[in-house]
Amino acid sequence: MTIWYLSPMLALAMLLGMAGQTAQGKDGARNFAEAIYARYSRAQGSGPDFLRQDGQDVFSPTLFRLIKRDVEATPQGFAGRLDFDPICSCQDPDGLRVESITVDPAKNQFVPTTVILHYPDSTTKTVRLTLVFTKDGWRVYDVGSATVPSLRNLLSRNP
Repeated sequence: MTIWYLSPMLALAMLLGMAGQTAQGKDGARNFAEAIYARYSRAQGSGPDFLRQDGQDVFSPTLFRLIKRDVEATPQGFAGRLDFDPICSCQDPDGLRVESITVDPAKNQFVPTTVILHYPDSTTKTVRLTLVFTKDGWRVYDVGSATVPSLRNLLSRNP
């Protein structure tokens, strides 16, 4: 009879590895998306500022660089290409309510996530987030809506 012994350090490493897999799975993606939209209900005034200070915790580094480039290239008092909040696909998030979040199976390293948003004026919008797991955790790689199918493509085009 063979008895296997796992050192406490090896057992801990295995548990942490399994936790990482869970964090990277559909539940982790859903939790990340829910946390993004929860910021709207906690925010005072106009909501979170994903185009500036709150952005690097939400967007992938490459998408956040594109956003910053657009913001910095826009003269004071003018609207850039990104003249809306891409996470809510809106100008004003007051009264925003998440109706549903659907996380689809991963495609390569990307996790398509569909968010249905409801606004006080009875408007409903669908926002498609493409999530990716980075060294810093889940981030939004791209955002799509009926009016802007790909935020990444919008911001990558030459002005």
